Amino acid sequence: MSAASHPEKNQNLNLRVGISIFPSQYSAIQDLISELKERCPAQFILLADSSGLSVLTHGSHGNTDLTVLGSLVAADMAASREIARATGQYKSYQLIMREGEKTSNFIAEAGEHLLLFVQVSFETPIGWARLLIRETCQQIAKIITTEPDLVDQLDLGLDDEKLNDAVGDALGSLWSGS
Repeated sequence: MSAASHPEKNQNLNLRVGISIFPSQYSAIQDLISELKERCPAQFILLADSSGLSVLTHGSHGNTDLTVLGSLVAADMAASREIARATGQYKSYQLIMREGEKTSNFIAEAGEHLLLFVQVSFETPIGWARLLIRETCQQIAKIITTEPDLVDQLDLGLDDEKLNDAVGDALGSLWSGS
């Protein structure tokens, strides 16, 4: 796992969007991203702020320029948000998916200031990847909004009980029309 601006031990990571990620928060996010990579399974994950600054990466990105990728991810999400607002479809935790020949790419909001780019094999079930990505994004948002010294008290991770609840909620919303 690497980051364009990995915080040194006991130092905050100050992002261009005006927030700071404290070491305890960064560590919790790293653990969550590692779990997402294994459970999904994802080939590559990029966490960036909404200005496009790379916060951390996990997996192989080949020769991809992470500065360019972060900027494109941020621009894509900004455009998609505005399309959703213009059509009355905006909601929190927007998710964009693009299917390619060999991979599917997801871009998702991870709270107000962070974006998650996840690349998975075309063999990965899209619904499974979407569920894991959405849950990860919600947990990242929770980490960022929690006081740094309380992060270790959060119930984090992609355990089966949480995922079963998420599936049940999704199915319930299908039947209720919400």
